[in-house]
Amino acid sequence: EQQVRDITRSLESKLSKFKAETRKKVAEKEALETSLAEMKSVLKQTSEERTQLSTRVNELEREVRDAAAISKAASTAEASVLEGRAIAAERLASEAEKKRKEAEARAESAEKDRQMAEEACSKAEASVLEAAKRAEASHAQLE
Repeated sequence: EQQVRDITRSLESKLSKFKAETRKKVAEKEALETSLAEMKSVLKQTSEERTQLSTRVNELEREVRDAAAISKAASTAEASVLEGRAIAAERLASEAEKKRKEAEARAESAEKDRQMAEEACSKAEASVLEAAKRAEASHAQLE
């Protein structure tokens, strides 16, 4: 009977450890999901900024074309200013695209981490269930 209690205590201890591991993995998974959501938000924001900058680049390019059409009447300095704006806007658009790609890479990485955490949770849950089954089987044998 003492042996049954010892085995039961041992199995309960293991089960408790497995539960703690599972809780830890679930917490990690939730943290990764939160991180992924934040990355997706950053990606969306960057994408919106990119769209706005792209629109602005198109507007500035149109202004440059308009300036070229009236360049015979306009001074060389005015056309130069508009071209400078277009170049600056293109640089901003390029930077926004770079940020968007970085955010996309971080989001993909976070998604991979989340999937790994889910797999670890699944494995831990399976281990806990298997340990519980063994404990029940051992308990049933001892009775």
